[in-house]
Amino acid sequence: MSAPLRPFLFVPRYWPAVGGAELHSRRLAQELALHVPVEVARCCSSEPASTDYAFARARAGQVEDGPVMVKTIAPPNSYRPALGVLGDAAKGSRLARGLYAKLARPAAAASLRQASAQASVLHGVYNGFTPGAEALQSLGKPFVWTPLAHTTKPEGTAWSSPGFRRLYRKADALIAMTEYEREWLIGQGAAPSRVHVAPMAPLFDSDIPDPAAFRTRLGIADAPFVLFLGRTAEYKGYRALLAAAKTVWQSHPDVRFVFSGPLTAEAEAVFAEHTDLRIIVTGPLSGADKKSALSACTVLAVPSTEESLGVVYLEAWSFEKPVIAADIPAMRSVIAHDKDGLLVKPEGSAVAAAIADLLQRPERAQRMGSRGARKVEATYNWAAIADAHLKIYNAIL
Repeated sequence: MSAPLRPFLFVPRYWPAVGGAELHSRRLAQELALHVPVEVARCCSSEPASTDYAFARARAGQVEDGPVMVKTIAPPNSYRPALGVLGDAAKGSRLARGLYAKLARPAAAASLRQASAQASVLHGVYNGFTPGAEALQSLGKPFVWTPLAHTTKPEGTAWSSPGFRRLYRKADALIAMTEYEREWLIGQGAAPSRVHVAPMAPLFDSDIPDPAAFRTRLGIADAPFVLFLGRTAEYKGYRALLAAAKTVWQSHPDVRFVFSGPLTAEAEAVFAEHTDLRIIVTGPLSGADKKSALSACTVLAVPSTEESLGVVYLEAWSFEKPVIAADIPAMRSVIAHDKDGLLVKPEGSAVAAAIADLLQRPERAQRMGSRGARKVEATYNWAAIADAHLKIYNAIL
């Protein structure tokens, strides 16, 4: 007789941190908890340290998040001094990074073993801290891994590195966001029978959107605006959108460009150089304001070059908005070019041409948004996603 299903999710950086993996993993845990007991472990949330090295300073604890117990893992006291020193030195020393990873694995394993004692299935969702994923796999229980692969990284590095490939081979089940990612993981050595597609879905609070109030607060009134929604990291393509603005203004001078999401220090410096009042930077948005921004915008443009799924496009579709994304393999599995969105080179001139095309042909833009909304309703919903995960867990028990 198999053990009762008790999933244990390990998401190194987790709620209340703001980000795709953090917030969507939380929603997955909440949905799973409607059916089975679920626990989550993290090593950090909103700490300024990088996910990889926050573990060295973590303090063990736990907090109830509705029906889900969220545990913070931390290194045993015997490991803590050395990990702290190596973590501080890692940024400038390859040797320190290697030693930190070597030491962090057994330290994380000790903490995760205790935290997951009641679990029957261990599920890692990757958003940093590779030693933690390796430690989770080593505990001898059925292991599921969601790598959230960024497949455009140079071959042999990051998600195609030898360490990641070992995890692909050892995992009892791998979860990919798209069919493209599934094929990519198989190409990296994963057994085809063990790789499953189970994407995430749009994530919203229950607040009712107020697009008019959002426009008024930003001083946009009835002007069309292009929305960038996401962390302003280099790979997300905010620079390409900024570069597109001047070209778009030549034919559509009234268009505003709104950048919403957590700001990196680099992005703050870049935006400081752009004084045109038609560029509006809001910083992070509340759940209600996020819905209002998506409801109010004319088009969503996030020409990101590194995505495993790109939930922000699904969220825009939920409000029947057309989307512009970078033409990368992962996004071709999500967006049907010229049907429910536009896939373009992640550079200013191409992004500008796509924006101008949608502005000039509003009926076409509306059709794209409507088709996207139908796709979300049919494919990307949380009840179906939770059911898919439960079937994967049960299959490997």
